[in-house]
Amino acid sequence: MKKEYQNFTKSRHSTGFANYYTQDTRIYASDAEKNLEAYNQKQRLAEQRITNNLEKVSSKARKATENVPKISEKKSLIDLQKEERQQIEFVKLHRKNASSYRRKETLMKKMRENHKLNLSMRIEKSKSIKNYNDQEFSHWQGKLQSQYLKDLKKIKQKKEQLDNNVENLKEVNTLRFC
Repeated sequence: MKKEYQNFTKSRHSTGFANYYTQDTRIYASDAEKNLEAYNQKQRLAEQRITNNLEKVSSKARKATENVPKISEKKSLIDLQKEERQQIEFVKLHRKNASSYRRKETLMKKMRENHKLNLSMRIEKSKSIKNYNDQEFSHWQGKLQSQYLKDLKKIKQKKEQLDNNVENLKEVNTLRFC
C-alpha cells in the first residue's frame, strides 16, 4: 500500500510539472508572435518615414540644381561664380547627406531583418520546445497509465486470492464445527 501511494505521488508530480512547463511554453510562443506583429508594424512605419525623408531630400537637391541658372543670370560674373560655388556645395552636401542617409537606412534594414530573423527563430524554438514537452508529457502519461493498469491488475489478483482464502477458511471452520 505504501509503495502504491509513492507511485501515485511521483506520477502526480511528474504530470503536474509537464503541464506547467507546456503551459509556460505556450504563453512564451504567443507572446513572441505578438511581439513579432508589433515589430513588423513599427518597421513598416519606419520605412514609410525613411522614404518620405528621402523624397524630401531629393526634391531639395533637384530644386537647388534647377534654381542655379535662374539666380546666376541676374548677377555679375563674380557674384555668379560665388553663387554657383555655394549652390554646388549645397547640392553636394545634400547628396552626401542623402547617401549617408541611404547607408544608415540599409544598415537599419539589415538590423531589422536580423531582429526579425531572431524573433522567428525564437518562435520556432519555443514551438519545438512545446512539441517536445507535449511528446514528453504523452510519453510519461502512457507510462503512468500502463503502470496504473498493472497495479490495478495486481490488486484484483490479490483481492481474488484473499476472497479464495476467506472462502477456504469458512469451509475449514464449517468442517471443524460439524
